[in-house]
Amino acid sequence: MAKTYVQGYYGCSCHPYKDWDDLKYYEKQKLSPGDRVKQRCTRRIGIILGPTENHSGFFHIKYGELPKDHQTIHVQNAIKVNEHGREIRKRNR
Repeated sequence: MAKTYVQGYYGCSCHPYKDWDDLKYYEKQKLSPGDRVKQRCTRRIGIILGPTENHSGFFHIKYGELPKDHQTIHVQNAIKVNEHGREIRKRNR
């Protein structure tokens, strides 16, 4: 039997989720301004500036000091990391 391919609505085809539970975990995670996150596809580490104006699951991320270093990504593409760049995952697996 073939392995299930889980991408999600806002995911990328090059970094699928392990399973549906994995996708749901990232969709439901709570992000706050100041949290360090890693973007799922590019692996760039940045700081959450805050949610977008309509709070639709998108957040503004700051990767550097220049305006071009600011990006908007969906919560399911953000991986919370600690100061060493390792994933913070509060989940029993």
